[in-house]
Amino acid sequence: MKKCKNCGHSISGKYCSNCGQDTGTERVTKKYILHEIFKLFANVQSGKFYLTKQLFSHPGDAARGFIDGKRKKYYNPIQYYVGTTAITVFLMLNLDTQNITLVNLHETGAYNEMYKSYINAIYRYFNVAEFLLLPILSFFTYIFFKSSGYNYAEMFIMNTYLSAQRQLVNLIFILFIYFFPSNSVFINYISLAVLGIFFIWFYIDFFRSQKRSAVIFKSVIILLLFYTCILIILAAIFFLFYFE
Repeated sequence: MKKCKNCGHSISGKYCSNCGQDTGTERVTKKYILHEIFKLFANVQSGKFYLTKQLFSHPGDAARGFIDGKRKKYYNPIQYYVGTTAITVFLMLNLDTQNITLVNLHETGAYNEMYKSYINAIYRYFNVAEFLLLPILSFFTYIFFKSSGYNYAEMFIMNTYLSAQRQLVNLIFILFIYFFPSNSVFINYISLAVLGIFFIWFYIDFFRSQKRSAVIFKSVIILLLFYTCILIILAAIFFLFYFE
């Protein structure tokens, strides 16, 4: 008789009658991870695919809808962020885009050991720095858009959706680097510009009740402050490891 891997109870169907775990569990492999990632975003019935689509077409509506209580069709923002980050890290490691960029920098002459260490720090710790600074980003947003009526926690949820979707935008450029390695340096510069534009567009759509020019101005200031904080953290990590 087959035993449940979670509780050891005898099982016969798709789910364990004792603990409820799926009886079709398999060994964790790269294929398994990719399958789970696909399920995370392609399950239309649970709203994950709908959320991804909505955050590309009307990003502000999706975040505002969740905040306003329409949560059945939208995926949990924290889990969504963790999922998109997992995909980004997984692809970066397996497609080796970091070394592709370093090779191209070496060929163009814009390369030395110190610069190599700095690029490594960016690739390894940028996502960590961005995640750790989400509370600070939300604080900046709350200060600049206090008149919108949203509290700090709601600003945090909004920025979590924003950061998660920026990860998916970044994934597109990771694939471009992999398929067009000779243009990796140029693609990296373009990705920074596109991610910045997406950031501003997200804020425009979320705060659509406010004057657009004011939202653009405030979002640019917030983005610059946010990137400055990230660069400070990355610089600290870089000097910590390079001069150890």
